[in-house]
Amino acid sequence: MKSRDNRPLCKLNRLHWERALKTPCSFPHLINGRGIATRKTFLKDISEFMNIMISQMCFVNCIVGKETNNGMSVRTWAFIANEMKVSEDRVKQCARFAKEREWFTSVQPRKTADGVIIPCASIKTVTDKYFKDLGLEKALKTAKKSAIDILSRLAKNTKVPMAVYLMPITMLHKIAEEIHKGFKGFQASNKMNWFSYFKDKT
Repeated sequence: MKSRDNRPLCKLNRLHWERALKTPCSFPHLINGRGIATRKTFLKDISEFMNIMISQMCFVNCIVGKETNNGMSVRTWAFIANEMKVSEDRVKQCARFAKEREWFTSVQPRKTADGVIIPCASIKTVTDKYFKDLGLEKALKTAKKSAIDILSRLAKNTKVPMAVYLMPITMLHKIAEEIHKGFKGFQASNKMNWFSYFKDKT
């Protein structure tokens, strides 16, 4: 099995950024509102940021994280900073640049412990717009089909529902909590499916 950053879509993404670093003025998505290309020192970090986002992304749902049979382990800003070998502040500067272009979304789930609300790792999802801007829509479609096939086989072999591999662990914990509370807030069509999986797990 290929390492995550050697998957074909990751290689194509890196190739795009290699070209962009040489001639940023040639890429409309790297031009700011004043018609000026992003400075190369910042652009280098942005390219590294997006390369890590894609290499750490699940190709099925485009969430930045690693699929496991206990749920998806989402990548934190600290993880990305460590991979980039820069500060978290620098990572968040790159994230702001990407968010302004609608290249990814970020949702901050929270959990309650002893009456205290605790923020969990944000769920980062790369958008279709990113792949459209870079001309990688066809490559994403191919990568997604391959990833679905691989996860389907894995789910069959492990007898773990494919939906579990694709759902962030924090969200699975919420489902487990709701099950213990009596399915409050769940659609009737989904209740028994989730209960049959969690009844022996929680």
